[in-house]
Amino acid sequence: MTGIVADPKGWDLEVLRKGGGFLQSWEWGEFQRKAGSEVVRVRDEASGAMAQLVRRSLPLGMRYWYCPRGPLGSMPDLLKVPEIARGVFLRFEPPKTDPSIALGMTAWEKAADVQPAQTLIVDLMQDREALLSAMHEKWRYNIRLAERKGVRVYMAGADDASALDVFWDLLNETTERDRFRAHGKDYYRLMLETLSGDPAIDGKTRPVARLVFAEHDGRVLAANLMLYFGTTATYLHGASSRERREVMAPQLLQWNCMTDAKAWGYASYDFWGVAPEGAENHPWAGITRFKRGFGGKYVAYPGTYDLPIKRFWYTLYRLARRARP
Repeated sequence: MTGIVADPKGWDLEVLRKGGGFLQSWEWGEFQRKAGSEVVRVRDEASGAMAQLVRRSLPLGMRYWYCPRGPLGSMPDLLKVPEIARGVFLRFEPPKTDPSIALGMTAWEKAADVQPAQTLIVDLMQDREALLSAMHEKWRYNIRLAERKGVRVYMAGADDASALDVFWDLLNETTERDRFRAHGKDYYRLMLETLSGDPAIDGKTRPVARLVFAEHDGRVLAANLMLYFGTTATYLHGASSRERREVMAPQLLQWNCMTDAKAWGYASYDFWGVAPEGAENHPWAGITRFKRGFGGKYVAYPGTYDLPIKRFWYTLYRLARRARP
């Protein structure tokens, strides 16, 4: 039987044991709850399969449930949970298996991906020289150049309120230049507050979010929003300035984030989203070339799927989505 879980004790440990990531962690759910979403966690008593779901609103007071990078294990009874059954549909992202195995049924439909369906992951268990050798030679040169130019990389203090302002200004500059949308400033503030901690210690058992900056002669030129959980350090969001691009601050920033994570005992560095292999005209082609320069292996996820619960309303939802300009 599948039932709702109200006690956080042991949840994150089970997520890690089942190969899940930070999106299924208890603390990520609390962050989503503070951001205004209803969150439910469920577990199948027989198999131990588990899932964290976030409620998303639809017009006319309706809703659907979104299970990011989950469920963890097969959960064919998920729709028997009353809260979930009241939704118009269930959106889910099986992390490793195909959707039929994840929910034990075949009535799902492919949806536009929410989380990136492909990523690059660097194996941090290699020694430092092997990590450098796996990079594009120009990236190795740029890292050494940034060091010679005096670029300094540092992690902002967990209680440094001004760090978010610096990150936000850089992010706005980046979104305008590269024409993509970002979350609101309060979203990042809530994330940093809710997932505060020491990545070298706390991140092994619960997710920790921190800002890391690269500056040159007192001017911050690049920033990473990093998330640490279990054995993986994730480059979740990044921003950079148009100024002083010749000093190669973003390359040194990534390299330091990788080597710090390695020193703290993380096994993998996840670049969190790239264009599919060979897709040179993809909107992410530019950022993908940047990320590929650091080496790593492509990892593909099954993707995002919808399981209609109220077929009539789901059909109207899909028609409305297609009619958008």
